[in-house]
Amino acid sequence: MQSDITSRNEKLHVGIIMDGNGRWATRRGLSRVRGHEAGVETIRRIVEAAPKQGIGTLTLYAFSTDNWRRPKAEVAALMTLLRFYLANEVQSLVKNGVRLSVIGRRDRLPDGIAAAIARAEAATADGRTLHVRIAVDYSARDAILHAAAKAAALTSLTREAFSQLVTGEAGLRDVDLIIRTSGEKRLSDFLLWEGAYAELHFTERMWPEFDAGDLAEALARLPWPRAPLRRAASHYARRGALALAGVTRLAHQPALCRLPPGLDRALVFRRCVPLRRERSHHACRPRLLHRRNGAAACRRHHHRRRGGHLRPSLRADARQARGAQGRDGGRHRHRARRGAG
Repeated sequence: MQSDITSRNEKLHVGIIMDGNGRWATRRGLSRVRGHEAGVETIRRIVEAAPKQGIGTLTLYAFSTDNWRRPKAEVAALMTLLRFYLANEVQSLVKNGVRLSVIGRRDRLPDGIAAAIARAEAATADGRTLHVRIAVDYSARDAILHAAAKAAALTSLTREAFSQLVTGEAGLRDVDLIIRTSGEKRLSDFLLWEGAYAELHFTERMWPEFDAGDLAEALARLPWPRAPLRRAASHYARRGALALAGVTRLAHQPALCRLPPGLDRALVFRRCVPLRRERSHHACRPRLLHRRNGAAACRRHHHRRRGGHLRPSLRADARQARGAQGRDGGRHRHRARRGAG
């Protein structure tokens, strides 16, 4: 567990719809159960990678209310995998500071699973590195409906209080990003309340193929600054030096790009667009302009500084100044250019 990690509420909340296990297996001539087993291995990889990518809460859609309609053999295999995960992963979660909780109904689960969930939640309750929420027998609409029924007995109701009724947890951060694998583009009754303002990312990758690089790519598409980068972004904005994650950075001063603890540096800079250093032609202060609009911005800047007058050809002025001043005139040529026009 990292000693300098920021609090969980200052880090991202990411929800993932883990789709495509069966199709992944079918394309390889395997049974659908093998696909679900491979999906469990992917969960291990993503849980390990998530804290390094600035994620504090990870909600995984494992089994929806509608999944009870699947073939009985497949449902039984899924419940067996859930039982296996709860029995064999708790020690690893405790060691890595991961808190586990399960959301959704528990009254319809096979015998013994609800008790196993309670034991796993109690054993990992002190985890602070990452909060993993697994949605089992879950429906966002049902969660909202049950919250509304509880709220009917309250004399006063706030959005925060109702959110606690929906999620079952006080102070849970709203979802920043929802990822769905396998190419499907729908939410399927997942985190409808918590994800009201979440960014959506759909990838063609099947869930067993999903890895830390795919997670980093999805996060890099977020509109930054967004926590946990909000403080860092405002700091660099004041210095005029850095806008993070896909916007701009100082190409000539990478050492200035310090990131908050717990955030993978490669996540940010792999998606960054370098800045170009533009120097004004009339000895004004050097300016840092984005390469996509640098030339136009530079011309507008010259136009303002010179009272509305734009030279028709700066290159021709430079040649004329060199001819007038001779070979020794770096300093004199510069003065000539300032006085011309």
